Amino acid sequence: MNNLNSSQIKVLNLPINEAPPENYTGILNLYNFDKTLYCIAYLKDGYYHREDGPAVEYLNKYKAWYKEGKIHREDGPAVVPKSDVPSWWLEDILFFSGESTSLDFRNAVVLSKEPHPKYPTVKIWKILDSENISEFIIIPGMEIYIIE
Repeated sequence: MNNLNSSQIKVLNLPINEAPPENYTGILNLYNFDKTLYCIAYLKDGYYHREDGPAVEYLNKYKAWYKEGKIHREDGPAVVPKSDVPSWWLEDILFFSGESTSLDFRNAVVLSKEPHPKYPTVKIWKILDSENISEFIIIPGMEIYIIE
């Protein structure tokens, strides 16, 4: 939906029990049965997709970032539920949830913190513990859960 001005973006208003047309591209406003707004979703070719913000926003504060139908965000948590316990995803793969206690590296050595080859804001940390070398994907915002 980037490179479109607001007059070019389609907006579809539907009750929550109706599906949008197949391969719909545009903004989808879903309404409760009492006609109050329930959810705003951005779709591209029928898939949740937005490059400049969350693709799904519920009025209860839940937000989720999607790219081409996959949960994905390179610059922060991809899912922020109303409980404010975020989770970090890339291409539908969960890398960390704030429900976990932390990433505890106190008994390990951080060997390197290199940029991810595909996602410039993401880092690959190489960690040496007592048994082996492991790699951890660190997406911005996860740092507050790391104990070094």
